[in-house]
Amino acid sequence: MARRSKKPTLKELQQKVRNDLKRWDRVKKYGAGDPLHTDGTNLHLIRNHIAFARGQLQAHCKTEGIEKCPKESRIKLPNPVGWGFCAPKSKSGPCKERRKRTASKKRKRRTGSKKKRKTAR
Repeated sequence: MARRSKKPTLKELQQKVRNDLKRWDRVKKYGAGDPLHTDGTNLHLIRNHIAFARGQLQAHCKTEGIEKCPKESRIKLPNPVGWGFCAPKSKSGPCKERRKRTASKKRKRRTGSKKKRKTAR
């Protein structure tokens, strides 16, 4: 026999939108810690979750005949970020590797420019 799925209540949908917004802010600041994808990819995914939960909340209000839908249904979506975005405090995954590469390139530039100056004199 198939299991019936329970429809979420208004309070649960509101909480889902709030939790996803908090999660988006946390990932933007500290990173997701995903070893395979950049933080930008994860932020796009969370942004889609917020949009979906918000749409569910609006649909629930419409079907239940609630005239004044809660503020979570009217909340503005977070601005999209680039796919390659790396959070400033991200400590793992592709962002960590990218920081290592850029740091080594900066070191090479610094040492390379000194050598050129010495030979030019």
